[in-house]
Amino acid sequence: METTTSKNNKDRIFVDVAILIMTFLMVGTSEIFHNREIIFPEIAAITIGSIFLPNMFWETDKIRILIYITLCAVLGVLIVLFCPGSHIVKLIFAFFLAQVIFILSGTSFAPMISAMVLPILLQTTSKAYLISAISFTALALVIRIIFEKTGYRQKETFEKIKRGPLDFRDLFVRVVIGAVLIILAIKSGLKFMMAPPLLVAFTELTNRETAPRKHPFKVILLMFLCALTGSLLRFIIHMRLNLPLTLAAVLAMGIFLFFFRKIKIYLPPAGAITILSFLIPEKFVLYYPIHVLIGISILMASALIFFRSKNQKEPA
Repeated sequence: METTTSKNNKDRIFVDVAILIMTFLMVGTSEIFHNREIIFPEIAAITIGSIFLPNMFWETDKIRILIYITLCAVLGVLIVLFCPGSHIVKLIFAFFLAQVIFILSGTSFAPMISAMVLPILLQTTSKAYLISAISFTALALVIRIIFEKTGYRQKETFEKIKRGPLDFRDLFVRVVIGAVLIILAIKSGLKFMMAPPLLVAFTELTNRETAPRKHPFKVILLMFLCALTGSLLRFIIHMRLNLPLTLAAVLAMGIFLFFFRKIKIYLPPAGAITILSFLIPEKFVLYYPIHVLIGISILMASALIFFRSKNQKEPA
């Protein structure tokens, strides 16, 4: 009879292998087609959020994940192509629109925000981005279904979230804080201070009931270590040794999984922060961890200051 320990070890192996395979397939496909825009960092977050814990990380279901990633990815590319205004105006508008869709979706599935903001930040107009975002999201959900069918994960149950006045107040405050950060990031040249996975993390951290906000310094440490790991491995393995980017990305995700378990802060956007380091322009690679450190510090502090629980004092 299988013991609890052996079952947990097998569970961990299957989870890790699935996440590493997704990384290999996505980054490997981008190398085969010589198209970096195939790399969609939120796939890491979606895969982790779907299978790392026994239950789905977000209050949503599989069909809504696919619908909202598709909708937001398409809208992001359309904003790049047709929306008038400066880069900053487009970014703020996309963040606002993504927040509205997030609230109206009746889910807590925040990665949709990154799907809309990312193409604007990187000025992506390629069909490859849309195909990758949709197809790899579908593949991540197929992995979730396989885990459910084999008994390694529970079938999700979803009840649409009812939004109230506080949710719309929170939306307004998030947009204001996000807009200020976007302006600071672009004007200062530290553009990845507002890396889309950080905006996703910020949205999740404004949920007063979420566990990671009780450990703000661990959240900051995790995000910084993920950015540092990805950027260093890309720099050493790919940019200096000229070895495949896919090798660097898979190694980075393996190290990320170690940090994820060791620090015990279950925040899926940390996986996306790791993968984003393989998508950004080379000139930013060595500075990327500093951008992320500044951005997550500002957003973590903002989440604690402006989204305090009325009945409970936030931890120091």
